[in-house]
Amino acid sequence: MGSVEAVPTRPGVAPPVVLPQQLARDQQELALSLARCAGTNLPGGLARSPQEGVDFVNQFNSELELPQDVLLRRNQLTVSSPSRFFRVNPALFYKDVMGCYFEMSNLLDRKAPEIIIGGDCHLGNLGTMRAPDGTCFWGINDFDMAGRGSPEDDLERMATSLMLMGLGRLKPAEADQLVAGMAGAYLQELSRLAHSDSAPLCGIRANEARGEVAELIARQAQARQEDLLEKFTHHHHQKLKRNEELRDVEEPEASHLRAFLQHYDQDQGPTPDLKRPLEVLDIARKMESGGSTYGLNRYFILVSGHGQHPRILELKQELPTAPEQSTGDLEQANAEHIFTGMAALGGIFDPTMAYCTIDGDAYYMRERQREKGSLEPDKFASLQQWRDLSEQAAVALARAHAHQSGVAHAICDWVGGDQDLLISRLQHFARVYTEQTVQDCAAYRIANKLA
Repeated sequence: MGSVEAVPTRPGVAPPVVLPQQLARDQQELALSLARCAGTNLPGGLARSPQEGVDFVNQFNSELELPQDVLLRRNQLTVSSPSRFFRVNPALFYKDVMGCYFEMSNLLDRKAPEIIIGGDCHLGNLGTMRAPDGTCFWGINDFDMAGRGSPEDDLERMATSLMLMGLGRLKPAEADQLVAGMAGAYLQELSRLAHSDSAPLCGIRANEARGEVAELIARQAQARQEDLLEKFTHHHHQKLKRNEELRDVEEPEASHLRAFLQHYDQDQGPTPDLKRPLEVLDIARKMESGGSTYGLNRYFILVSGHGQHPRILELKQELPTAPEQSTGDLEQANAEHIFTGMAALGGIFDPTMAYCTIDGDAYYMRERQREKGSLEPDKFASLQQWRDLSEQAAVALARAHAHQSGVAHAICDWVGGDQDLLISRLQHFARVYTEQTVQDCAAYRIANKLA
């Protein structure tokens, strides 16, 4: 879709955040954190001090221009765990792999092919969705950071997320073993796809899923539209609820959104589940959502559907593409570029999906599907559950990469007979960057005086 000019404005610039004095030991702990990075007991040694990470994230967040209360909640989410810190800050990851971690991130002694990558392929960005044929499948469900890069970046981000999610749950040797299995599954699937003539679905179907993934697909395939509506609507499903999660949209913002929806209705192709012309029943601001996009604009739009049940559309503001732009300057986000990357990876599987530029900001539209669901690895009780998750995630990643013509062949040719070397270096990178993230998270908590 094209640019829409009459739209909501960006929140005003917030004053610097001044938080209560909560931690008396701040300076001492920060000094200890920095000192650890100078030590030689870390695997391979960290490539930079945590303070550099703190400075980058503080600068990135200042560029978002969030209201002070929203920034505080974003910061609290950021430091809730090292895994969450990693998920919220993909731009820091790409600054590192293109900078001080560049050599360590090269998994082989030759340049990898440049392709469209997912950009933020951590294990939290997988879940169930509705396939074009109406069935439920599991795969990568967030391509917001899709852009040009190296397949190494997606592998390293997925492997590091596995180690971070497994902290306190997996032994180091077990985490290494899982990363090896993940990489092996990725390369094996690419080899298979290199000899296939059709572009694959970027995910796992019910008939090939196993373990927790199979159970999730089976469960979400039975989800009912009325249950989704019961959660988010009232008054016989004709109005969105108002609570801590959904808030009113004030005029003239609501009028601007309706103007966008008129453009959407005119330009969008067939949407079998939506009544057309589009009949808008209600609009609400969606609060407290997202990881890296936490605090950006997000809306729920209740529209009439075919049959007795309405549908919920979600309009989501986008960040700049982290593999290409490590910045929080929202004016640098390019809606068409992001959407083109999604399409290249097979991420456009919902006929309601569309992109737009609103007042210079990038957005995309999608349906809030009743099939949406995700796993909770923190509840896993066995190593086999982790193995099933990581290997099936790797297959989904391979299928997303291979959706681009010739990419499966190109990556297989790049790896050649050096699979063992690639796996060894991937394990090393993930171990070191996991420690880097743990240190960054601790230093950020201290520097910003977050409990």
